[in-house]
Amino acid sequence: MKKIDARSLSRAAQDEMRRQAIRMRQELKLTWAEIAKVVGVTETTAWGWGKRFMTEGESGLVSRTRGRQLMSGRTLSLVQEWVLRSIITSGNPDQFCLPFALWDRRAVGARQGSCPMSHAAIAVLC
Repeated sequence: MKKIDARSLSRAAQDEMRRQAIRMRQELKLTWAEIAKVVGVTETTAWGWGKRFMTEGESGLVSRTRGRQLMSGRTLSLVQEWVLRSIITSGNPDQFCLPFALWDRRAVGARQGSCPMSHAAIAVLC
């Protein structure tokens, strides 16, 4: 059977695929390889569903939000990011009589003046 990219399915359809796989395992006693062929996923995916079901129960089969949360894991605050972007987009370092051809950490540090920011923070946008 052709494998389906489950990411293109709705969350409800994904959840139903997982429940169907677990039912096949419990009621028909099929192997994970057989279930994977019927459902149209890889054996590893089907096995992962079973593992999640064993540890979390029915709630383990519900779709979860993927990726990191908005605004989490940021090194710079929004104000710092705005300052850096305005420095970089205002011109090239040569226009500000700086001895640099391109924007890098040292050029931004030399241009930023009174805005205290670590080199690690400056490196995020450079």
